[in-house]
Amino acid sequence: MSNHLVGINQRTKDYLISKVNNRMLFEHRKVWLEQCGNIPKGYMIHHINGDKKDNRKENLVCVSRKVHGKLHSKSVVTNPQDVVIKDGGLI
Repeated sequence: MSNHLVGINQRTKDYLISKVNNRMLFEHRKVWLEQCGNIPKGYMIHHINGDKKDNRKENLVCVSRKVHGKLHSKSVVTNPQDVVIKDGGLI
């Protein structure tokens, strides 16, 4: 698999981008896919500490779109089914 970091997303100026097999992919998604497995449909990869360039596995968590929105709006997550997938398992 051909894989290398190619730059920073020009729209957001925050997310690192890699090129994997001639396809552009956000670095945090690439790290999750390589180290934790698939990202379920309707889920997103969230940076726990808010630093979009910190793509260490321990700083990433897979959350539903609903939870991701709440995390960024500072709302409280109340439904346990919406919680998180971390390291490939439900918390």
